[in-house]
Amino acid sequence: MKGINNNPALDAYQRVAVTPVNAARPVDKVDVGLDQAGKEQAAKVTISNTARQLASGAGEVPNAERVAELKSKIEQGAFQVNPQAIAGQMLDALG
Repeated sequence: MKGINNNPALDAYQRVAVTPVNAARPVDKVDVGLDQAGKEQAAKVTISNTARQLASGAGEVPNAERVAELKSKIEQGAFQVNPQAIAGQMLDALG
């Protein structure tokens, strides 16, 4: 593929460009304007009891028989996806 030469628009852009188009630019450290106490407060994370229960897997799985059936089909390679049915359900959900 030939390079672009003698293109007045490209030449003008290259003369005024701060960095070449394909050059990587370093990312500057962003200061959000918080003091040390504010940064510590902003960094705190809390996890609700509901989230803890979900993460532990302690909750009962609805339709456990159906889940086991699908899991078995997937492991055997017999699970078939119907893209038309999925698309129809997505469109129904969107309204």
